[in-house]
Amino acid sequence: MGFCGGCVGFLTGLVLSTGPVSVPIFTAYGLSGGAFIGTEAASALLLYVSKAGTFAIQDALSVPVALTGVFVGGGILLGTLSSKTLVRRLSATHFSVLIDVILLISGAGLLYSAWGEK
Repeated sequence: MGFCGGCVGFLTGLVLSTGPVSVPIFTAYGLSGGAFIGTEAASALLLYVSKAGTFAIQDALSVPVALTGVFVGGGILLGTLSSKTLVRRLSATHFSVLIDVILLISGAGLLYSAWGEK
């Protein structure tokens, strides 16, 4: 798990954001439901706080960008909290299928965006 986390962290440093790369790692580790969401949230929080600190120290983080990040993070927090009831009702199998479908849609959207660029 630590090796995978190091790889994801390295990739995130290279391309700014790796999006759902950590999802298969956490699910392969056996995390599901609230444990998965909590681990993903803690990982993202630590990762992005450290990145924001690095950018701020290097004077590469403007106040408008930082405020945008705070508002986006707040929206993600509200979305996560509002999904809590649904996640608690899902079985591990249904949760796994839901995550797979979301990853498939996300990947298709990324490919569409990449191929649509001229």
